[in-house]
Amino acid sequence: MSEFAELDAGLARARELFELGRSDDGLAIYDELIERHGDDPAVYVRAKLAEALAFKGHLLFREPDGGDRAVGAFDELVGRFGEATELELREKVARVLRWKAEALLGMGRREAADETYDDLLVRFVDATEPVLSGQVAIALEQKAVNLIELDRADVALACCDEWLPRFGEATSPLLRVMATRVLQTKIDLLRALGREDEANVVTDALIGRLDGEDDPRLLVVLGDVLLGRAAELVAGEWWEEALSVFGAIVGRFEDAREPALRERVALALSNSVFALMQLTRFEEAAATHKDLVERYGDEALASFDGVARQFEGSAEPELRRQAVGALVNKAGVLGELDRRAEAVAVLSDLIERFEADDDEAIQGLVDQADRRRAGLLEEPAADTGAGAGGDDPQ
Repeated sequence: MSEFAELDAGLARARELFELGRSDDGLAIYDELIERHGDDPAVYVRAKLAEALAFKGHLLFREPDGGDRAVGAFDELVGRFGEATELELREKVARVLRWKAEALLGMGRREAADETYDDLLVRFVDATEPVLSGQVAIALEQKAVNLIELDRADVALACCDEWLPRFGEATSPLLRVMATRVLQTKIDLLRALGREDEANVVTDALIGRLDGEDDPRLLVVLGDVLLGRAAELVAGEWWEEALSVFGAIVGRFEDAREPALRERVALALSNSVFALMQLTRFEEAAATHKDLVERYGDEALASFDGVARQFEGSAEPELRRQAVGALVNKAGVLGELDRRAEAVAVLSDLIERFEADDDEAIQGLVDQADRRRAGLLEEPAADTGAGAGGDDPQ
């Protein structure tokens, strides 16, 4: 048997063992092959050994407490092949550096992960080959997200500004989706840094970019951006303008089949009810609320849960208000669906969790929840009307 055939047979046997759940035996074969062939200069052998080391690290990271061993395998690959000139090996090095950073993140080692992203970027930031530039794009975005967690908003913003000119006009589906995420991240960072005017400019650019899209993943982003714009208008009590944006969301997505898009329509309708109530357009509010419950009952419940999960632990009172308002609205829709016991349970949980909150507006929502709970308990068959599920914004 030739050396190449022996290597291929060993790798195939290792894969069989992995599929049989015998990971330790498979890893032992990898170690043996790496030790036996590690000094072989043949490109084919080197590529196969790099593949083995990469897969070894990937498998180890899936094991309980296997993070450090996975990082060791990734480091061994980079140590052996980090200076290789062959594209196949360079691609393995780039991918494994990204995997190493993700492993470090999984272990809570954010600073080390940031250093690993930098290592990848220094090595490959000027690469023009698609398989390498794609790894750079992913690493640069992930670095920005990690920097946000490290409270380095200004450096994260610089990552976004580096990403967008280079990859922002790419046509591949993956990079188009990534571009929307990077733009969203940039908007959030600008707002966090108090640069509202710049954030609004980027928001307008993102809406324009997404307006003609038909990819459901990108349409979900468009829905979220429009909801964010409407939330700003609600916060400023620009009720008519907010209604216009909510109406645009409903008009754009009301026939969508994707659950994520239907949930966003439900949120737009719910908040439309709130805006209409502020404008004392009570009949329109009642009709909109009825439409919400009849057409989007389950989606509305899911959307309210999502908002509550996202904001309930926030240190910012205005974000916690969105969580509380979402739970009040969830209870209202449950009441309209004649699921009164569930509505009472939601309100009781809300009251228990937020009754000690020191925000005055949240205390007003808690008082409202207490009154609604009392009404449901005293008059379980009463019609709760338009205000039951839609007179609180989220």
